[in-house]
Amino acid sequence: KIKLHLGSGYKHFDGFLNVDFDPLCNPDYNFDLEGLWPFEDNSVDAVIAHHVFEHLGDPGFFYFLKELYRVCTPNAIIEVAVPHHRHDCFLNDPTHRRPITIEGMKLFSKAHNKYCIEVGDGSSRLGLYYNVDFEIVDFKFNIDPMYHPMLQNMEAGSQEEALFQRALRENNNMIVDTHFKMVVIKDE
Repeated sequence: KIKLHLGSGYKHFDGFLNVDFDPLCNPDYNFDLEGLWPFEDNSVDAVIAHHVFEHLGDPGFFYFLKELYRVCTPNAIIEVAVPHHRHDCFLNDPTHRRPITIEGMKLFSKAHNKYCIEVGDGSSRLGLYYNVDFEIVDFKFNIDPMYHPMLQNMEAGSQEEALFQRALRENNNMIVDTHFKMVVIKDE
């Protein structure tokens, strides 16, 4: 089976085929991720997409997710990294076209969509609408290095940690980027 590194640029991961729109970085495959992909259905076992999702526009982002879903095998793992939407690294790059959040990506999970229907939540049912199903299985936020000294002696469950967690939700420039893993849900 195939492993893809999407938006690879000049970085290479062992065992992964590089895909990029820019022919200058000499990718294994050179094509636009917002169009049709040259891979068979259910042919890709793993995907790395670091700092790619935020560059995709409308409606290309949705075409991208449909193609990603089409080519992935059931239970394929997709590793994603995106700049945090409230950090200057996201805001400063004029090629960033959309913020990517964990809550936003949950909208592409059919289980989450069905839950929202059950409880009367008005969230978009994008998994059902686009017939894709990605389940987020893990995520982490990378804290800006400026705040690392504050974390060194912080005890889990302390009031200090609770205040820090609140600050993360309320303040800009504390989280540099978000890393998450999605699994592709398909009937086998």
